[in-house]
Amino acid sequence: MSITSPSSTLHDTAVRQIARSMFSFANGEVYPGLINPTWGTYTNVAGEQNMPVHHRWEGTLWPDIVMVDTERANSPRLIVEVETEETINETTLDRVWKLDMDECPIFYLFVPAGTATKAAELLLKFRGMCKIPRALYTYEFDDLYNVVVTPV
Repeated sequence: MSITSPSSTLHDTAVRQIARSMFSFANGEVYPGLINPTWGTYTNVAGEQNMPVHHRWEGTLWPDIVMVDTERANSPRLIVEVETEETINETTLDRVWKLDMDECPIFYLFVPAGTATKAAELLLKFRGMCKIPRALYTYEFDDLYNVVVTPV
């Protein structure tokens, strides 16, 4: 029996809800008027690794959310990382965010409400070695544990 920490459970819940609400598209419509029926969205959470991304020299990556083009050998079109307060640090920047951005030019970062400044300062401090994400969002849960996302 494995024990799951509360922050891990909340993280996985946030990943699933963000993927469903922001990156799952009816009839393949990715943006209004832009149809890509061959694109699919997958999540990689504890115990459910659905779509790997292959890094040139680091091997297999498991981003939280990956949108791929299924007609082009599942090439990543968008990578999303959903962080917890504990994972916003230099190690995550170097071993996760930077590697994700090596393999996919469109990278979105979601951080808990109240940590956007910490994440932005970290990104700015290391901007020479790591590109800036295309989008930065905060997330939090309402009273019914529905995720609420705010663009930064």
